[in-house]
Amino acid sequence: MGKLRGAGCITVLVVAGVASGVYYFAAPPPEGVLTEERADERTSQYIASAVRSLPGDSTMDESALLPAVSAPCKRNEQQVSKSYRVATGSDEKKAEVADALVDHWGNRGYTLQEDMRPDEMYVRFRNDDGFRLSLSNSSAENKLAISASSPCFGPEADGGKGIPVVTDMWSRVRSAIDGIGEK
Repeated sequence: MGKLRGAGCITVLVVAGVASGVYYFAAPPPEGVLTEERADERTSQYIASAVRSLPGDSTMDESALLPAVSAPCKRNEQQVSKSYRVATGSDEKKAEVADALVDHWGNRGYTLQEDMRPDEMYVRFRNDDGFRLSLSNSSAENKLAISASSPCFGPEADGGKGIPVVTDMWSRVRSAIDGIGEK
């Protein structure tokens, strides 16, 4: 009986140690601090990925990216926001594009924050890095706007902390925790 109790304690310690170690090591190291250059690059990448997911042979013209309006940041912080117009032609095509983007962003694990369809063409997602992605009617006729905005970040020159950029962190942590529960 005493040997079984001792073995049980060791098992609990091993499981607890593995669990805490898995949780600790599940998150990848930060890829650096978010800067204007990195935010600019990432917003372009998110929009390009969205455009590639559209029905048909959609490609993006980088020179057609436009600055977008976004929520203001705190004093001494900044944000990068871009928008890209996609010609659709008809309301049916707009709905098809919206469905494709909702599927695309949802399949990547982004969190749906707002979907105003069918009353208004507006859908907004947020990913684990804090970038916001949206689809809305464009000011140009028969076009939709795909937009991406970075989180707010402090300027490097002022010694601002910025925010660490970590990809897939939460999905890795969740899978590690789920894996512990199964054992």
